Amino acid sequence: EEIVQLDLDGDPRASLELSLYEDRMARLMAVMIGIFDPDAVILGGGMSNNGLHNILEPAVFSCPIIIGKNYKGFTEAEELIKLGGVYSVKDPDEFCKVFSKLNDTELRIRSGKISFDYILKSVEKNSKILNSLIKNLQ
Repeated sequence: EEIVQLDLDGDPRASLELSLYEDRMARLMAVMIGIFDPDAVILGGGMSNNGLHNILEPAVFSCPIIIGKNYKGFTEAEELIKLGGVYSVKDPDEFCKVFSKLNDTELRIRSGKISFDYILKSVEKNSKILNSLIKNLQ
């Protein structure tokens, strides 16, 4: 709590520590998903107004992702919801409905593939941009 408050007050060291913490948590999440191979990932954030965790880490593991209702402004979340790889829930009842719906193996696999394909397209698009930049810089 103290570091978060210091970050909110503009302390650059606290901001750096929080960034390192977020990076470590993302790496831990990737390791855990790789070990446990879950049917779906329930991602923190999105229920409060404090932001949403990065959905790209779990998306690379071909898992459907469940997030909270506050995802506006998070481009990847908005796009993946439209595509069907991410599910947004607003309350516990809706969460139970989505979670039950994901018992359907075919739907779960299709949703996970949508998320993974989104990652592949992003990498391809970014690679083209980087290659173009490199060409122009030479």
